Formats: sequence, C-alpha cells, structure tokens
Amino acid sequence: MRQQAAEELLEVDRCDLQISFAGRFESPFERTEIHQAIQAGEGKKASGSDGLEREVYSHNWAIIRDNL
Repeated sequence: MRQQAAEELLEVDRCDLQISFAGRFESPFERTEIHQAIQAGEGKKASGSDGLEREVYSHNWAIIRDNL
C-alpha cells in the first residue's frame, strides 16, 4: 500500500512539473538568457550549425544582440 501511494505521489509531481515548465519551453528566449549562454560557453566550440565559435558572438555582442 505504501509503494502504491508513493508511486501515485511521484506521478502527481511529474504532471505538475510538466505543466509548470510547459510555458517556458514555448516562449522565445530573452536577450539576457542568450548572452548568459554565450558567456557560459567554453573555448573554441561552435554553438550551432553555423560553425561560428563562441568568441565571435561574445566579441560582437553589442552589434548582434538585437538580431538574435
């Protein structure tokens, strides 16, 4: 009986979590979130399929920030 109650409780938590985060995944990124992600990157790694390294975005942030 305790096992079943625990499983039901976990299931409720999962549903609540999915509902509470659903809107966050469907909304556009904020400029500050993009900038933080760029700053958090490491070394000479491309962030996406464009092949541009993190340093390009970081160095030119003042120019490109309104276009991202």
